[in-house]
Amino acid sequence: MIAAALSWALMPGVPAVACGLEGAAAHVAEKAGAPKGTADFLRVVAWHESRCITRAVGDGGRAVGAFQLHGLAAGGNAREPFRSALRASRGVPVLGTWVAAAYVTRLRRYVKRRCGDVSWAAIRRAWRKPSLACATSDEATAVNRRFQAAKRRVRRG
Repeated sequence: MIAAALSWALMPGVPAVACGLEGAAAHVAEKAGAPKGTADFLRVVAWHESRCITRAVGDGGRAVGAFQLHGLAAGGNAREPFRSALRASRGVPVLGTWVAAAYVTRLRRYVKRRCGDVSWAAIRRAWRKPSLACATSDEATAVNRRFQAAKRRVRRG
């Protein structure tokens, strides 16, 4: 886990050890059954949403952690356990990554059911707002553009 964290943290565009810990946890989640590519996806999301600041709070206190997850969105029908996990993730960064990896898995099923085809861009649109998963609106296009820019920035450093 430490080696994964260090290699993640040393990649171009990844700030500090916080992203290293998040990255190690994402890789472990991927090994535990999260879809292939989840770790890279979460790396881009964490960078774009918070610059990997695990104690980040946004949207009037509703979005927390490096991934800026809302308890209502991440929890689905199991809202309270996820809200509790998200609150706890402010003190234990790796927990936020596990919640985010579980959310990615749920979003993949949602996008597949709704759109038929699953892409990381569709998952990112659904992360922003589920109704954007299959959309081609201006808002969906803007989310795609920001996601691509964040991917380039993270890769480039």
